[in-house]
Amino acid sequence: MDLTKELINLEIYERSGLFKYISSYEMQRYSMTVEIDITPIFKYCKKYGNFNACMVYAFVNACNNVEEFRMRIENGKLYKHKFAHAGVCFSTQNKQFRQGVINIDQMLDNFIEDYQKLKEECWQTGKIIQNGFGQGIIETSCVKWYNFIGLCEIAKSRDDSIPSLTWDKVYKDGFKRKVHLAITMNHSIVDGYHIGLLIEAIKKEVEKFKSKR
Repeated sequence: MDLTKELINLEIYERSGLFKYISSYEMQRYSMTVEIDITPIFKYCKKYGNFNACMVYAFVNACNNVEEFRMRIENGKLYKHKFAHAGVCFSTQNKQFRQGVINIDQMLDNFIEDYQKLKEECWQTGKIIQNGFGQGIIETSCVKWYNFIGLCEIAKSRDDSIPSLTWDKVYKDGFKRKVHLAITMNHSIVDGYHIGLLIEAIKKEVEKFKSKR
């Protein structure tokens, strides 16, 4: 028995009708881009560093607080994972990128340590680090060179249900620091309502950086 996820019973699942209806679509993924105030993280990292790791930690923890962002379609069945771990993306010396996965179920300092180890491994080997968590991940990346107003990640398959979070270059808005966050997800599982829940969860995770250390 796989204790990392549970099978959703579609007979009693409250969104069963919508899930089955949208699952018939050829393209099920869609994206929304929202503005996020990340000032507490920006100030924290000015002092302690590790900005990208902190951003991933906050955003992925927020996703874990909205159960729809832990649901996945696997072989036509719907599962809810216990955790959605952090899929991360690193630039390499030859201007390409590599990906890996970090356990999200740990304290920030330990997460940053694992982040740096994985980053170093990507730089040294140039290989894509294999994902040991299956579909139980949230894919994250940063387009740090410029700002965008919209972005949609490509789907790996017709029923790809792994959410993707991509943010752009930090910009100033008065005394605040903000990013645009593109959220790509499968519409058979996640609606605009759930994105609203995620935005509120992100705000709470970002606020926590005011009291760290």
